[in-house]
Amino acid sequence: MSWAGISNENEFYSEHYLSEVFHGDIKAFIERWNAAEQAAREAHDPVPDDRLAPWNRLGRIAHEYLRAQSALERDRDPERRVQPSVSRCANC
Repeated sequence: MSWAGISNENEFYSEHYLSEVFHGDIKAFIERWNAAEQAAREAHDPVPDDRLAPWNRLGRIAHEYLRAQSALERDRDPERRVQPSVSRCANC
């Protein structure tokens, strides 16, 4: 099984663990996240961020992040570039 974002640095985990056991170890977490998100979808429109599964929460903020990154790349004023990004994202 492929796990995007997980790298086996210095072979800390055995290949057997990652291919056969790891999924079972995290299965309960994934099922709990999916169930909480599904319940929130049935009760709310739109679903609050804190009820989304982690991968969906990341997907939701990706657009805002990319807009903020683009704004920083275009901004040539060093004073504004070092300001906290939280204040910049609302104006992107």
